[in-house]
Amino acid sequence: FCTYSHTELIMSFRELKMFSEMMKSLGYGRLISLDNFRQPNFELVADILYFFCDRIESSIDLSDDISTKLKRVEFIKNCANILASKCQIKLKLKNLYKSDGYAVKELLKIANFLNDANNINIDQETTNNNNTSTSIITDLNKLREY
Repeated sequence: FCTYSHTELIMSFRELKMFSEMMKSLGYGRLISLDNFRQPNFELVADILYFFCDRIESSIDLSDDISTKLKRVEFIKNCANILASKCQIKLKLKNLYKSDGYAVKELLKIANFLNDANNINIDQETTNNNNTSTSIITDLNKLREY
């Protein structure tokens, strides 16, 4: 007999798996287990938000002190302001503060944005490398003909 808590019904396995894989591809230092968000885990959510804000704007001075309730709320508001101003991503702050399955849905918005940006950069580099290699081959062929 299996029982599910309210949190487990909110987040799907697919969303958690996708979020975990995106975080790996973005270079997040910690492994994210699928069980991390079954119980509220504010420290992990705060660490991920800090990672996102640092990735978007590395020169930002963001306090990572989350020792009290007020500091947690202030931290989430600051992160949301940064993300709204730099990426035009609107987040539901209550869901982030819950630090459960609802937070994964909010964090997934940012992860998708960063992952798409990362993929665009990789595609542009690949195109530039392909153009460079074809121009080198063309130049070599011209030299051979000479």
